[in-house]
Amino acid sequence: MRICGRIRALISLLTRIPLGGQSIEEAAEVFFLVPLVGALEGLVVSSTLTLLVWLGVNPVIVSVFYVFIHIVVTGGIHLDGFADYSDVLGSLKRGEQALRVLKDPRKGTYAIVAVSTRLIVGVVSLYVLIDVLELKFVIPLIASYIASAEAMFVSSFLGFEEPYEGMARSFTRHSKSLAHLFGNTLCYLLLSSALVVLGSLVGIRVSSAATLALPLLVGSVASYDANKRLGFVNGDVLGFSYELTKSASLTLVAVLVSAKNPVW
Repeated sequence: MRICGRIRALISLLTRIPLGGQSIEEAAEVFFLVPLVGALEGLVVSSTLTLLVWLGVNPVIVSVFYVFIHIVVTGGIHLDGFADYSDVLGSLKRGEQALRVLKDPRKGTYAIVAVSTRLIVGVVSLYVLIDVLELKFVIPLIASYIASAEAMFVSSFLGFEEPYEGMARSFTRHSKSLAHLFGNTLCYLLLSSALVVLGSLVGIRVSSAATLALPLLVGSVASYDANKRLGFVNGDVLGFSYELTKSASLTLVAVLVSAKNPVW
């Protein structure tokens, strides 16, 4: 089926899972299903970490290894975009000046600080989840990947198209379709609801509203800023939305599960 080939292309472009598809246009046609890619990323990462926890590996080591497996699965493409756009934000530039900062292959101080903070937050948050939830940490971790992927769609839907032929231009164009918006919303809600039900079955009290709202919040703010600062949303902005949502989601859940009566 053609839809399977397009999904394969989307997974191949956004991850390092070797499925063989490489067509940007085919991937863009099913970009509204990007929460599925997030779910797949979450399953691969969480399965690996679960095995380590089950084998009795120290949670600190597991949390540090999380950074490695995250980069392996995603190829670090979102983290690279996060770094680039962090430099743009730190420069306070707009228009052509901001674009020059964005296209500079060198990483500036703001990128280094932002990426370092992102990785530290990820390690600490995951350690808290493993310490409090034990093997149940899988549920909020997968949820964070789904939310991060959804934030990219939100940024694409609200963002202006690139004036040049970048990868995100096709994604942004296809995301404007109301049918794709409906399909994306349905896909995201179904996956999120499934995790809520699963969490209830294993004894996790779930307050899903904040987690569900994060992609909309981060994606909206990121696209608004990029539209004003650059005049468009590109792949770096999508990566920024992805990684910022990841940090926010893990931090939020870690704070909530650390409370006396854990709720996330």
